[in-house]
Amino acid sequence: DHSEDPDMKKMTFVFSALFLMTAQFSLAAEPHFFKLELQETSQEEPTNVKLNLPLGMIQAMSPQIQDAIDKGLDEVHVQDQTFNLREVWAEIQAVGAHEYARINGPDGVVVVSTTETHLIVEMNDDEQELRAEIPLSVGDILLGSENPDFEAIVEQLIELEEEYLIVVTGTHINMKAWIE
Repeated sequence: DHSEDPDMKKMTFVFSALFLMTAQFSLAAEPHFFKLELQETSQEEPTNVKLNLPLGMIQAMSPQIQDAIDKGLDEVHVQDQTFNLREVWAEIQAVGAHEYARINGPDGVVVVSTTETHLIVEMNDDEQELRAEIPLSVGDILLGSENPDFEAIVEQLIELEEEYLIVVTGTHINMKAWIE
């Protein structure tokens, strides 16, 4: 009878522990990463940036990020004006696809609009063109709650896995960010 053999008990324990650890790792979700790629070509030497940050690393900074979220979204200052970004977002959602601003000036054209799926900002002048696209779903996650919780924001962004969080294209810049 091997049930009393101490070596057999140790081996059974070790194999049981290994089995449980293997099962746990196979059931555990793969880690998610925040990815950003940026190519900037306005200088003689182009700049290429690639970030591949584990979300756990970003989540480790959650107290600082939560503080910035709490302070930064309700009152945004542009020149001498202050406005509530959440209120602006609520109005954008209520109106739907629309061209909100078109500024034709001596320095070029700026257009701010929405489609059914994206907020789009376009800037064109004699030297460069720039277009930024942000999915409305990202805006909803970041601005849709009066009391945003950083952890909840991260979980919701993970659900958008592989969808670009922002895409910026232009004469001298290309950037995209997503969660994988």
